[in-house]
Amino acid sequence: AAYILELPPELVKRKLHPTFHVSLLREYVESDDSKFPDRRLDDVLSLGEETFEKTVNEIVGYQWADGKPVFLVNWSDGLTTQEHYQTVVHLQAFDEFCDARGINPKRKLREPRPRRRQPAARRVHQP
Repeated sequence: AAYILELPPELVKRKLHPTFHVSLLREYVESDDSKFPDRRLDDVLSLGEETFEKTVNEIVGYQWADGKPVFLVNWSDGLTTQEHYQTVVHLQAFDEFCDARGINPKRKLREPRPRRRQPAARRVHQP
């Protein structure tokens, strides 16, 4: 379930989306002004004022999910995420990943075919 919150004008101006999943919401606990005597509302609401742009360090691998390649991307903030082909195909890191593995990036990646199982050898008992 999701809730639409009534946000203060400062957050509305910053175009913060007012809809939140219930798992992200917590009961409001008023701050203790004696512990934070000089805190101003602007200090609290300075969300995202400093922009941090993370970049791709490298693509470290890929796997198949639902018949499509999903790439493991290592970011400058240290996180590794799973990203779809459309997200990575334009990145220099994708070209480097393909070059290192001998993959032609212009050809569509294909899911490896499952190997045929060899029939188990049958033992024949002789009388």
